[in-house]
Amino acid sequence: MAPPAPANRTAATDVFDGDSPQQVVAELGDRSFEGAPLESLCDDAAEAVVATLGTSSCVITCFEPGGSGRVLAVAGAGAGERNRTRTEPDATLDGGGGIAVPLGSVGNALGALETYGRSGRRFDRDERTFLRNVATVVAGAVERDRSSRARTVEQRRRDEILDASPIGITLVDADGALKYANERAQTLLGESLEELRTYVHGDERWDLVDESGDSLSTDDLPFTTVEETGKPVYDDVLGLERPDGTRVWLSMHCRPLFDDEGELDGAVYALQDVTDHKHLEIELEETLDRVTDAFHALDTDWRFTYVNQRAAELLGVDREDVHGESVWEAFPSAVDSRFEREYRRAMETQESVTFEEYSPVAEAWLEVSVYPSETGLSVYFRDVTERKERDRTLGRYETIVETVEDGIYTVDDDGYFRMVNEAYVELTGFSREELVGRHASEIVDDDVVERARSLAEEGGGKLEAEVETADGESLVVEATVTKHVDDVSGEKRRIGVVRDVTERKRRQRKLEESEQRYRTLVDHFPNGVVALFDEELEYTLAGGQYIDDCTIAPGESAGGATVERVANGQVANPTVEVGDDVENERRTLESIFEAVLDGESHSFELTHDDRDLLVHTIPVRNADGEVFAGMLMAQDVTDRREYEQRLEESNERLEQFAHAASHDLQEPLRMISSYLTLLEQRYEDDLDEEGREFLAYAVDGADRMRAMIDGLLEFSRVESRGAPFEPVDLDEVLADVRRDLEVCIEERDADVVVEPLPTVLGDGNQLRQVFQNLLANGIEYAGADPPQIEVTADRKGRQWELAVEDDGIGIDPGDAEQIFGLFERLHGVEEHPGSGIGLALCERIVERHGGEIRVESEPGEGSTFYLTLPAVDAEEE
Repeated sequence: MAPPAPANRTAATDVFDGDSPQQVVAELGDRSFEGAPLESLCDDAAEAVVATLGTSSCVITCFEPGGSGRVLAVAGAGAGERNRTRTEPDATLDGGGGIAVPLGSVGNALGALETYGRSGRRFDRDERTFLRNVATVVAGAVERDRSSRARTVEQRRRDEILDASPIGITLVDADGALKYANERAQTLLGESLEELRTYVHGDERWDLVDESGDSLSTDDLPFTTVEETGKPVYDDVLGLERPDGTRVWLSMHCRPLFDDEGELDGAVYALQDVTDHKHLEIELEETLDRVTDAFHALDTDWRFTYVNQRAAELLGVDREDVHGESVWEAFPSAVDSRFEREYRRAMETQESVTFEEYSPVAEAWLEVSVYPSETGLSVYFRDVTERKERDRTLGRYETIVETVEDGIYTVDDDGYFRMVNEAYVELTGFSREELVGRHASEIVDDDVVERARSLAEEGGGKLEAEVETADGESLVVEATVTKHVDDVSGEKRRIGVVRDVTERKRRQRKLEESEQRYRTLVDHFPNGVVALFDEELEYTLAGGQYIDDCTIAPGESAGGATVERVANGQVANPTVEVGDDVENERRTLESIFEAVLDGESHSFELTHDDRDLLVHTIPVRNADGEVFAGMLMAQDVTDRREYEQRLEESNERLEQFAHAASHDLQEPLRMISSYLTLLEQRYEDDLDEEGREFLAYAVDGADRMRAMIDGLLEFSRVESRGAPFEPVDLDEVLADVRRDLEVCIEERDADVVVEPLPTVLGDGNQLRQVFQNLLANGIEYAGADPPQIEVTADRKGRQWELAVEDDGIGIDPGDAEQIFGLFERLHGVEEHPGSGIGLALCERIVERHGGEIRVESEPGEGSTFYLTLPAVDAEEE
């Protein structure tokens, strides 16, 4: 390639003239690596391009942020133009064919290198490669220039920030020599940066001291700690002396700096002036040492930062020994104590706390006030042991005075109230403020005031009086008054203890009235005796209409007197076994009376002077359920026993009559039935329809008559032929009844539901009759639909209530009692066959068992028969 020589040549042209393109690029690269100025390098590059390629001009442009272009170099035509911004090739330089290559990558170009030749000029591959190589060298220089300028700006800004910081900042190298100090640090240290660079971190010129004013050695300095541990140091306060002789106190943070290989390369200090704070702290310490209260301060790590002399005395420590030590380590007994809880609460909530607590360290009660701040706690405390003891003693007296149920007051020698307790306030209805300062005569009469004064002067005593309350009510009170003379002032006072006895008086009157009523009742107890006896079996009260015959008088031995009165009698149905002779009987009766005092009750019958007596012995208990006496109630039941005997004899005769009547009726009835049967067998064919109908009526009537006679006989034997009562399982009874009625149940498709039933006390056969009658009636009177019957049980105290419920045709409520009558029927025989004895028999059987039977029903709504039977445990009760 032999390009024509350009019209203008420069010194750079001469430098690169004759060099190969590779040599040109190498020389430009060396100059760039050596740090040649950017514009100088670009000028040489532009001249080299013109010289090497023989073009007429070359322009190198740098693209600035925002899209504008800054011309860095122009060679050849237009070389006088410099520092023009351009975004496109300058048209005035188009003297022929040209080429432009980017500085850097195409997509992220830093600028452009343009060169132009004659019109129609073409650039071959080598020329293009040369231009790209030159552009790469220039691009690298542009990047370094930009980085250098950015670092310069960043450093300038960093310096501005550091100089503007209110915190002093210094840098020391790995040897501890000071290398940098911002303006604030220079002010704090009182030296210029040039002078400070002559100092090292432990320089003697600092005259360094710790917070207590003691000199610091190099080993105690923050940089030494950082150098040894590789860890930063925070909030280390020390004092140093400036060149002008003033002492400044600085709080220091010292942080290590490491090089790329992790080796210590120095440290950075952050300095804050705490001189004013230190002066205030010194003044505060001097002040706190003068206060009488104990005081200590803790930082946020619970370390002592200050302890005044009074606190050291109370806690039994040396101030210097505990300085900087954790309070929990210095006083282990405080851990998990109220002191720790309250201190932590104050720190967490940042709210002041005041409390009183016994300190085993001080061996005293302390009143403690804790004031939190962001830097820790300020704790004031003082010994209040003596006050605590006084308060405790006074509190005990006040508690006694205020909690007793009796009203307590004091009046001065003139009779004016000086103190009243809460009970006296409640008693009178006046407030404490209304009573104190008021004269006692406004509460009680003047004569009561004088009586109280006289009693107090005589050494004290009791009196009863009426007190008028705030609402005008009059109360009866019992007051105990005494005199008191104050030891200090010598003032005379009267102390009164008042008890409201209004209710007691009322109860006493009621008791007297009640006693009179009961004595009247006892004295008029009909046909018997009522007596009370004590633990000595001595009568304390006795009375009754039978008393004249029994002649029991208070003061006699209950056991002895009773035995004497019945020595010739017979004890019937005793509750304990009684012997055959009088001595055994006497011991038995005495044991009965003694058992009463142990809480047992007994009932028995005895015969005395040809009279039958029913006797009950019952324990008498107080409000706490303790037996303190026994009661004897004896009633003359001679007439009742005679009536019962006559009734039994009458029932026996009635049963004999019923048996005889039924037996005498059975024989002719059997004859009638037999002849009617013969008549039907022999002459039925000879009778017309009407005759056969008459004969059927006669046979049916005889059968019903037989059923009625059998039912009447069974009805009469309920009492006399009944079995003794015993536990009866009703589930088994109902099972037997259902088996007996099985055919009837199946024919009517009846649904009989029996819930679990209890065991009762009774006659099993008779109870079976009852339930068979009730279930049979439920099926018979069911109506057209299949019968629905349910049997249930419910406990009612000492009895079981059984219910037999059906859904049949029902009964009018007005007929509910009539259906239990003997031979009572609500329907004709044609509608529902039966003798009319079934329900009457049920009623008599239930009554024999001590129960009742009733029916609840409505026409068309079905019926429920209820009957009560004794529970098995009722006998025990």
